Amino acid sequence: MRGHCLNRWVFKATVYKDPDSNGFVGYGDADPTNLPPLVRGAELRTAETRAANRALRKAYGIGLCSVEELGWLSGSPTPRKEHKPSETTHRPNGSNNGQPRLRDKIRLLIREYNLNPTLQGSSA
Repeated sequence: MRGHCLNRWVFKATVYKDPDSNGFVGYGDADPTNLPPLVRGAELRTAETRAANRALRKAYGIGLCSVEELGWLSGSPTPRKEHKPSETTHRPNGSNNGQPRLRDKIRLLIREYNLNPTLQGSSA
């Protein structure tokens, strides 16, 4: 792509849940202005990953997005105070709000839809 921003990429990904499916489409874009400093230079891979993740979330009805997409990582990292959860806030499932962890939800989806967890573009 020519223009003022040579490192701008846009991808389209389509996920087919079954052979008769119309497919679920997700778009992803990335350029230096919408990436945190840590991943600048990886615009192509980030755009591809965003597209694939969005298509997968649409296909499987996942109403969550990544922290990166919320923009929380766009600023410079600031030191955090060390926080030790009290024993009264500890839950058996490992979360602090009584809900299953996102990792556990994803594992359930992988099992339910018989997905291959090793076939992924990125863990971002």
